[in-house]
Amino acid sequence: MKYCKLLNRGHLKIIAFLAMLIDHIGAVFFPHVLLFQLVGRISFPIYALLLVNGLIYTKNVFKYMFRILLLALVSEIFYDLLFYQSLFYIGDQNVLFELLLGLVLLYIIKFHNPFKNTSLKIIALISLVLLTGLLADLFSLNYGMYGIFFIYFCYIFNSKINILFIFILLLNIIFIGLAKMSLLQIFSLLSWPILLCYNEKKGKSNNFLFYILYPLHIIVLLIIKYILISFF
Repeated sequence: MKYCKLLNRGHLKIIAFLAMLIDHIGAVFFPHVLLFQLVGRISFPIYALLLVNGLIYTKNVFKYMFRILLLALVSEIFYDLLFYQSLFYIGDQNVLFELLLGLVLLYIIKFHNPFKNTSLKIIALISLVLLTGLLADLFSLNYGMYGIFFIYFCYIFNSKINILFIFILLLNIIFIGLAKMSLLQIFSLLSWPILLCYNEKKGKSNNFLFYILYPLHIIVLLIIKYILISFF
């Protein structure tokens, strides 16, 4: 089946950011309106696939990691203030830390798997993904082990979106059933038709702008929140 491949990476960045912005607006100002959360579920799958593409196309993966780390650290205080009214909240970290840990995992898999034997390679791979997922849970990263598996599947099936979403569906069923993850996460599958339209081209986008938008939108929402609190 042929799909309308109209969306490049620049388009995906815009869609993912807008979905995340809607999700955050809902979480801060309209916590009981589910529509905001449903729209927000499409954001992480798109960012996960963009992360994989970043690893594939970047000229310097360490600079790529450093940019994500820097933005994650800058954003965290404002993130905690916005969502938890605290300068430091240990129970949840912003999503950039999850993406960074996922990127480190993919880098190790892509460039530093020492095992030539197929059986050992599979065992080492499963162990590495599980260990990374446990670290994500231990440090209370945004999506925990679920997010690490999600990123890994995006890496394996980045050009096979239909197969990817079969695995993502199974992943959602397992984590909703066994790990008591929110049932709302199943709506992450709504990103499927969007990713089917991805043409794997860069497109026109300002990378600096999209990096800075993450902490910037959190700061803006935080300012609006405190203005509303002071008036009402």
